[in-house]
Amino acid sequence: MTVRLVWSPAAKADLIDVYVMIGSENIRAADRYYDQLEARALQLADHPRMGVRRPDIRSSVRMLALLSGLKSSVWWMG
Repeated sequence: MTVRLVWSPAAKADLIDVYVMIGSENIRAADRYYDQLEARALQLADHPRMGVRRPDIRSSVRMLALLSGLKSSVWWMG
């Protein structure tokens, strides 16, 4: 089941902020981070039940680690 992903304005702003922060030190690292996040988001479109359920936050919230070894996660509501 493929779903349509919708990025909230806050999520878009956060992504830009992170990109600028990383890019100020290393533009290639910022590009890699963005590309990996985009690839992970596309996986979510095809597999919306991926990740760990987080009913402690809200019944429809899940968390998905973006990259191993990094403190970075993707959060979404089903």
